[in-house]
Amino acid sequence: MTLAHAALRALTDLGNLYVIVPVALVIAIWALWARGWRAAVRIWVLWLGLVLVVLGLKYAAWSDWGRVAGVIRAQYRGAPSGHAALAGFVYGLIAMFAWRSADRRLGVAGGWMFGALAVAVGCSRVALGEHPVVEVIGGLLCASPFLWLARPAVFGHRLGGEAVLLYATAAVAVLAELSDLRFHEEQRFFLYLQSRL
Repeated sequence: MTLAHAALRALTDLGNLYVIVPVALVIAIWALWARGWRAAVRIWVLWLGLVLVVLGLKYAAWSDWGRVAGVIRAQYRGAPSGHAALAGFVYGLIAMFAWRSADRRLGVAGGWMFGALAVAVGCSRVALGEHPVVEVIGGLLCASPFLWLARPAVFGHRLGGEAVLLYATAAVAVLAELSDLRFHEEQRFFLYLQSRL
């Protein structure tokens, strides 16, 4: 495995459930602390709603894809890309919170970094040959209305604590990524779920 392939694999893993679920939990816990229970519930319900929409679209497309398009089902990855949709929502949400930060330099840097990460996870899926471009775009488009619905949790509250969210998210994502190197057996369940997205 080349260094470029390893870097793409690490980037795409940031969209796996064993990274996304802990990061989404960090966002919900932080929102509960910094924004109140309504914001936390809104974020968690929207995240779960996005998971259900992506699964529903994948299964709907999978059920008729082979007959209608004449494509071998084993080659079909599924539309939309679950990695792109979930990373687009979770990292896009963090970018929105970052842009609201009272510390403008941290807010702009964190906003652009997490916004770029949301798109980069989808791009890594294309570069690795896991999804065609249209499926990644479909995943990002699925995340867009959910981000729009999350706006009251982001913009409807006072500023404060965004730096904690940025640092906690980065730490949890890195730890989850590193745990993948050591604890494959414990993560089989998450990997099984991810294969279904």
